[in-house]
Amino acid sequence: MLGFSKYHQLSNKSVRANPLADTLVLLQADGSKVHIVCTGNFVLSYCETIDGYTVVVDAIGMYEYAKRGRKGDMVAVGMQAKDENQRTPEEMRYLKKVPKHLRYTGETLKLFEDKQKRMDEAPAIIKRDKKNQ
Repeated sequence: MLGFSKYHQLSNKSVRANPLADTLVLLQADGSKVHIVCTGNFVLSYCETIDGYTVVVDAIGMYEYAKRGRKGDMVAVGMQAKDENQRTPEEMRYLKKVPKHLRYTGETLKLFEDKQKRMDEAPAIIKRDKKNQ
């Protein structure tokens, strides 16, 4: 299992949260399974294959490898994520050109940072059960 530091890096900043660092076994739409590791918090999280390729969910719920988009976001490349031992030679050749551990940058990262800041500054709201007063 991959280890993650206590603070998950966002560019050069840190998110203050205990990261998720469990290996998940996901069932893809075609019935195949893929092992992924997710890390992050409520505002921002990342999922990767065991060997470090960032994955995103496409429009139909399939986990695909990610590439960086124009605004620093991540977009699906159109290739289903698979465990390393299940990849075809063509998929392995393609992935040699894909950077591992992709993270949001630019405008997209700024949006996440702004959302985290708003959440950090928001007052806590406590709802009380009227029956127990």
